[in-house]
Amino acid sequence: MSNLKKQFQKYGTWLAAIIVFCFIPYTILVIYNVNNYRKYIEINAEAIITLNNTEQFLIELSNSGFQHTGSLSSQCGELKIELESIKKKINNPTITSQLDSILTGIEDIKYIDKLLNPILFTNELISISKRVQHTLRSNSAQISLQLNTYWFKLYTLLIISCLLAISFFILSLFMSKEIIRRKKLENELTDKNKSLDAFVYKVSHDIKGPLTSIISAVRVSENEENITSIKENLAEISNKAWFLNDLVNDFLELTKNTKSEIKPEAIRLHNFINDLIKKIELPENIHNVKFFNHIDNSVIFISDKNILTSILLNILINAVKYRDTEKNQTEIDISYSTSKWGSIIIIKDNGIGIDKEHLPKIFEMFFRINKNIPGSGIGLYLVKQSIEHLGGNISIHSESGKGTEIKLFFPNVKK
Repeated sequence: MSNLKKQFQKYGTWLAAIIVFCFIPYTILVIYNVNNYRKYIEINAEAIITLNNTEQFLIELSNSGFQHTGSLSSQCGELKIELESIKKKINNPTITSQLDSILTGIEDIKYIDKLLNPILFTNELISISKRVQHTLRSNSAQISLQLNTYWFKLYTLLIISCLLAISFFILSLFMSKEIIRRKKLENELTDKNKSLDAFVYKVSHDIKGPLTSIISAVRVSENEENITSIKENLAEISNKAWFLNDLVNDFLELTKNTKSEIKPEAIRLHNFINDLIKKIELPENIHNVKFFNHIDNSVIFISDKNILTSILLNILINAVKYRDTEKNQTEIDISYSTSKWGSIIIIKDNGIGIDKEHLPKIFEMFFRINKNIPGSGIGLYLVKQSIEHLGGNISIHSESGKGTEIKLFFPNVKK
């Protein structure tokens, strides 16, 4: 996960650097050129106004019959100042030479008596002025086009940068989820490894005890001549062997219930419970155990039949195993209810109950409340793992000397 995070940070940094080094310098360049081009356009506009004024002056002069007035010299001087100012601002040889022609002509106009044909002369100056204005307008149009091109490139780069940023944001969300997912998997793997270590320790401890007893009984029997003692040793061996057999079967059932694929099917729950009750083999000396099936015959329950069988059988057998022998009758009630979240099967008995101090550990592997009652100690652990495999959960309420109530919640599984 750390390598993935480092790569993500590395590529994120490179992406940010690309955006910064591409977008910001180009933006500065565009702003610089835009300012310059705007100045050129303003100068062109100013030149066009000045040339228009020049044309107007020449037309008025022609209409007045070229009368030499005292103001003619001052007017020509003002025009020359404006045109020379424009000439300095415009850095274009063609326009500069044309402006020089106009400036020379205006200077000559001050001395009309030197002109051979004043009308043709002024018309020529007006024609030159119009050509200069046309050139200036064309130049302004080209600059405007370049400005639009720059802005278009800038907007394009901005859009690309935004798209890259959005892509990186989406990628960061995906990578964050991937990092979280991998972290979760690592935590699950760590928890499983710890559970496996604990499982191996507990299994080896529980197997070692019976095996030690079997080995001891075999060694004693090897040199034993008394038939009665030998039979007692064989009985001990048989009991421990059956215990180990049950333990192995419980492990196999645990693996099957929690690792197998869920195969949901429709179950008529009332009949299903009755069939399970019939499977429970009560010792010959027990006659006071009564099962009460309160589930309506019309209830159809959808779940994995094999896993459900394992769950309910374990609980029902525990209810019989931990019965209160001091009571006249052991009563085990099975009922059913529904909620908007799923279905609940309730199993209630009037057995010996469980002390409050033991309730937090009741679902731990190999935990046994009463060491005098035979069992592997993984029954309720198996039940909890199995029901969680179905997506449900189990809750237990118990009081010592009064009995136990277990609620099994099952979300409905679509067939």
